[in-house]
Amino acid sequence: MKKLRELLAIMAILAVGAAMTGCGSDDDEPDNGGGTQTPQGNAPGSVQNQTFFFTPAGAATRSIVFSPSGNTYTIQSEGATAESGTYSYNVSSNNQNQATLSLSQTSPNAGEQSVVVLNFQSGNSGTYQLTRTPAGGGQSTTESGSFGTTNPGDNNNQNPTNQPTNNPNTNQPTNTNQNPTQLTVVGRNVQVQYNGGGQELFGFQQGGTFTSDFQPGAGGTYTEQASGTSAVTVNLDYNTPTAAANDTATLILTRTSDNGGTFTGNATYEGTQHNLSGNWSFAQ
Repeated sequence: MKKLRELLAIMAILAVGAAMTGCGSDDDEPDNGGGTQTPQGNAPGSVQNQTFFFTPAGAATRSIVFSPSGNTYTIQSEGATAESGTYSYNVSSNNQNQATLSLSQTSPNAGEQSVVVLNFQSGNSGTYQLTRTPAGGGQSTTESGSFGTTNPGDNNNQNPTNQPTNNPNTNQPTNTNQNPTQLTVVGRNVQVQYNGGGQELFGFQQGGTFTSDFQPGAGGTYTEQASGTSAVTVNLDYNTPTAAANDTATLILTRTSDNGGTFTGNATYEGTQHNLSGNWSFAQ
């Protein structure tokens, strides 16, 4: 009987301990500043040491550069004064393809607050909605568009072999480039953000064919010419859909980071040549 009472007492202690373990904060999105979280979806756990390119609908792309440590940022856009401040970044616990970026501007408009909801469609691209509130309150403004980033972050759900995933194109390229001495697009997805607005996702297959998401079924053939590890020229000949047949483009991709950079070039469609420029990144 004594042993039975002792056993019951031990079970009661264990039950209390289990109940206490279950208690704690139920905060869905703790403020992590510039620190790192461990998400299981597309959203990276940290944006430190990354550059994001935001392209609002119908407007020019602007970049936001996050510091390698701490929680400071700088925003640059063509023809505008650079903006700087501090930020916090939180991945949603309910949807780990979504994160919230809160920006507190210190210069030039100290006190201005912005909240950016990021919807990651891959590890380094997606759509966003921004709400900006002037210092001291006042009427908030909103904008939406697409974004890309130069680095894939520390997403736990990324393919460790760096092969593209979540490719919207029908034929998914496979990265087989093992040559570290040159930059190549073969077997990669490349997301381009055009200055002046718009974007396009290319899937470059082995064998010299490519797909594009600018229209369903768009694609054609391509060639590339590398200039070491820093640049590659890609020549595109569209053959589908019928309306795009015989359209051509040349993109000169210049690498400024491990995962992307800037580009210039031109495209000929409807019989007219158009100059192109913007930013590009390898997409998952």
